Amino acid sequence: VQIPLLIVPYFYRIHLKLFVPFDSSLDFGSRNFSFDGSVNMSLLVKRSTRRILLHSKGLSMDSISLMDEFGLGLPVVFSLYPSLEVLDINCSSTLEAERSYYLRIRYKGKIAHDGQSNGFYATSHKENGTLRYAVATHLQPNMARTIFPCLDVPLAKAVFETIVTHPKGVKAVTNSIETNSTSHSQDGQDWVESRFEETLKMSTYIFALCVADYPYRETNHGEVRIRLYIESSKLGDVDHAVSAIPRLLAYYEDFFGIPYPLPKLDIFAVPSMQVAAMENWGLIICRQKHTIFNPTISQDITQSYVVLAHEISHQWFGNLVTMKWWTSLWMNEGFATLMGQIGSEAM
Repeated sequence: VQIPLLIVPYFYRIHLKLFVPFDSSLDFGSRNFSFDGSVNMSLLVKRSTRRILLHSKGLSMDSISLMDEFGLGLPVVFSLYPSLEVLDINCSSTLEAERSYYLRIRYKGKIAHDGQSNGFYATSHKENGTLRYAVATHLQPNMARTIFPCLDVPLAKAVFETIVTHPKGVKAVTNSIETNSTSHSQDGQDWVESRFEETLKMSTYIFALCVADYPYRETNHGEVRIRLYIESSKLGDVDHAVSAIPRLLAYYEDFFGIPYPLPKLDIFAVPSMQVAAMENWGLIICRQKHTIFNPTISQDITQSYVVLAHEISHQWFGNLVTMKWWTSLWMNEGFATLMGQIGSEAM
């Protein structure tokens, strides 16, 4: 359902704690493949109202609190409408136009692990005969709401700060660079809390998070750090892809006349996903086969270059400059398809 833009979030601080059995040594019982979440939102009221409407799908709410800009708590009651994917928060007093308010929501959610590769999902592979999981996101078009309550439309851009608590032994990667991580133990489990820099203002559908024990290859384009993450058995076959990424960044910087605006670009290669790749800002997620090239098996790397070029071009067209609504998705994808062909030919 389309929500009227009476109240617009302009900042999200998202904290997720993941209960995922990344390997056979981990078991969280009934909490397996689930997460605890909290989101702190800064909201700007465009028109006076007593209701805050947000998108939410498959999330169960634990608590919701609201404060005004002076720190005064405002009583609220809320209702969930699953068929509409809407969270309706009713306030005890009127929220005044052109004022900021601060909303905190604690909730729980699920991570798909049944072969689905949409929303927040787990994908598996075997390493030395042991089953291992990675988690990743695919949020286009309307799936950010499965990870945190939000205004889940392309034109509602905001700044994101992400904190991820995950079991020790895996690494979290998101749109921005990690600032620090701390370790602690709780109930016999070792945890790591990873914190990340604030993003640039961006749409919810290009928020991304991946967590796995994947190693990476690293290179750079000027000051931009570039990493490609993939399961260890395939790490030796990604050198061609890694070498192409800085050349594609340089090509598009010259083509668009705008420097790549982020300090890093990560490529996270998963065994399977519902599309070839997804252009999340600063964290492209793609199928492994589009990053692997082994000349003893295949002499054709053209399609891999096309996919990488397509997704890297989206860092400008789609991420930096974004359609207002999904009816213009054809333009977003059509232009990136053209740029993917042009960019790959430049390789």
